[in-house]
Amino acid sequence: MNDRILLLLLVVTLWYVFGVKPHAEGLSAVKARIAAVDLQIAAQRDLHAQQAAIERRVNAAMQHAHHNRGLLFDETSSTSLDMVTIQDTVKVLAKETKVEVASTTWGDPAHDPKNPIIRLPITCIMRGTPADINAFLRQLLYGKRLVKIERATISRNQGQQLQLNCTIVAFKLDRTHAS
Repeated sequence: MNDRILLLLLVVTLWYVFGVKPHAEGLSAVKARIAAVDLQIAAQRDLHAQQAAIERRVNAAMQHAHHNRGLLFDETSSTSLDMVTIQDTVKVLAKETKVEVASTTWGDPAHDPKNPIIRLPITCIMRGTPADINAFLRQLLYGKRLVKIERATISRNQGQQLQLNCTIVAFKLDRTHAS
């Protein structure tokens, strides 16, 4: 009977050593590999999320750039026609805000040596009430095109009327003069 017990113990030990233990070690190796693959998957997901965030930022920047470019006159358009457009815009806004345009004078377009920008100045003399002039200036500054009021003087005209003498500058893209 001792031999049987010893034989049974030997069989169980061999079964454990050659059957269960290698499978347990293989199972540990598989679990470690699964954990490593899970880490790689998580890293790939993180990279994918970062790439999506970068693409959203690039798209937003492109939309802003497209919008900002629309604030400038296009480089392919005629500068004279751009000046007429500015002058017409001033007249339309003046009419909408009940401001009288006494005169408009075109200035000489000026190339900015540091930027690909042409400055398009127009000097205007207008008359209106303080509220009307304020409304005109607001609509001008917050309109479709980027404009700058470079110089402005206001003097009393008669009664509640004021006279506004200002130089309005719009901008045009021009890559031919960029340094």
